Amino acid sequence: MDPQFQELSERISRDVTTAVNQHVTNVVTAAEERLARQAKINVEAVREQGKLAEERLAHQAKVNVEAVKEQGRLAEERLTHQAKLDMEAVKGVMTAAEGRLAHQAKINVEAVKEQAKLAAEGYGATLEAINRRLDRIEKAVTDDLGAHDAVLKNHNERISALESRN
Repeated sequence: MDPQFQELSERISRDVTTAVNQHVTNVVTAAEERLARQAKINVEAVREQGKLAEERLAHQAKVNVEAVKEQGRLAEERLTHQAKLDMEAVKGVMTAAEGRLAHQAKINVEAVKEQAKLAAEGYGATLEAINRRLDRIEKAVTDDLGAHDAVLKNHNERISALESRN
């Protein structure tokens, strides 16, 4: 084989390998950066949703406390102005109000749990989608490298065949 051809073939092979390796590295790095940014955004969104839910619940609890206080104040006024009311009837009204408030508080807690569960499931689905994308990228890179190797092999075989004719 002609030394110049041999040197040219080796240099082309090195240059192509270097270029492909650099391209693959750039593609994988860019994909990793995009996925990391997306994961960070998703985590922040889940945190923000949790914070907003907590704020809404705190506000609702405050409103509920104020409503209970207002109901108590009104009940006290009615009792003061209406001395003829039966004390047992007032106790029954208060017990029913407490039951409703306890039930409402339980419903609020269950709603928060459900929202948190849905947020966690959404985050899990996002992570699974990211994983699937990484798998596709890895397969594409592997396929591209396989095709590259086949082209180089074919190229080397053709050069060897040309050289053996000479």
